[in-house]
Amino acid sequence: MASGWGQSQSSVGVGDTSTNLTVVAIKETNKNPAIRSNYDLCVMSSGPRKARCKKCGDFFKEDGNTTLKNHMNKSCPALKVASDSSQATMGD
Repeated sequence: MASGWGQSQSSVGVGDTSTNLTVVAIKETNKNPAIRSNYDLCVMSSGPRKARCKKCGDFFKEDGNTTLKNHMNKSCPALKVASDSSQATMGD
């Protein structure tokens, strides 16, 4: 019985269903165009809408403007790579 509990405990977070969702449709939005122009508003197979980064493809809650803004300004891996490569060429 203890081993069954331990096995269940070790699988927490593994196979998160949010990574296996399918985009059913992409909706247009006029909310916050300065931020939202970098995202697709996607209707997911499980029902909720999510914002998908057009640069790296990561999904976020569609109502989190601060999260979307921070992603673009600080943590988008696609933008970090582009920024790093442009900085390297400026020094040459």
